[in-house]
Amino acid sequence: MRIVCIWLVAAAFGHSVLGALPCDFLTEFYGNLKTKNNMPICLGNCPEKKTLNDNGVYIADNQKLYFSNFILETQTENFTLSSLQNTPILTCYANSKAPQCFAGMVPENYPDPLKPSGFYLTGRSGGDPISAFDPWIIKSTIQLDALSTLSQVQLQDTTQGTVTGWRISTQDADYNKYAYTFTNQNQLIVGDVPVSSILANANAQVIAEGPVVVRKGEAGCAVPILRPQTNSAVLIYNPDSTTDCTSLSSAAFTFTVEIDRCYKSPAAFPDQLFPGDYYKLSQVYRTLYFFSSPNCEGSHSGTLQLQPQICAQGWSAILFPGTIY
Repeated sequence: MRIVCIWLVAAAFGHSVLGALPCDFLTEFYGNLKTKNNMPICLGNCPEKKTLNDNGVYIADNQKLYFSNFILETQTENFTLSSLQNTPILTCYANSKAPQCFAGMVPENYPDPLKPSGFYLTGRSGGDPISAFDPWIIKSTIQLDALSTLSQVQLQDTTQGTVTGWRISTQDADYNKYAYTFTNQNQLIVGDVPVSSILANANAQVIAEGPVVVRKGEAGCAVPILRPQTNSAVLIYNPDSTTDCTSLSSAAFTFTVEIDRCYKSPAAFPDQLFPGDYYKLSQVYRTLYFFSSPNCEGSHSGTLQLQPQICAQGWSAILFPGTIY
């Protein structure tokens, strides 16, 4: 690195030398700039000699240094880095007993000597919604740039537990807003999706408001996963007399179960479809057996016969692998 001399007002130095240039006081040591011994450089008034190191650069209080892409401002207890638009980027309390720096807002009652020193990433509470019907409560916000924010959000009170997440929002030149939310439910939500769509698709990993284009999709395992082959079946209940699986009524439903495994009976189904607290499927007799015991032991409390045709009225099943009853 080469030191370039630039003329400055001599009063900016702790020891003024007529006709001297800044680089006359600087040397290079292992690629770093340092001041000559016993020759501190002060921007602003130098402090008393007893509080000033023998060498180094000292920036007095209430000074501003303008760099190519940020502003450095010094105050009595802290210094602040700001954008050229005077938006605070980093605030450090270097003179406190526990030096603490904050990226974002500085919380109340800080700096706190009882809290550990270090760097704190904080955000301002609240933030701008992406629409008048935005279902997310914005807990805190970090400004990423002039148009983009990173926010901690929480879905408005629901009966399905607390849904939280992080949302990145941005906007175009016409102030149209776009949002991408990553939730604690293993979901990516794209756009301004209403709360009803979110709650109705709890098992969807991606929910988008608007068209979605998938150029290429692949699924598979590079190495086969070794596992025992388990006999299973898709149980189908159809209240109608049709045997067309494509036109089942809204009351029809399906379960995927293992053969001869005990399951807890689902509640709140009509017509007492599960006459017992527990059930299991027998492949041999094509029958559903019901029990009051959690292990499906002892005498059964009821049976239901599977129909020979798939989707026939009543119970039928598709058995895997390959056998259809």
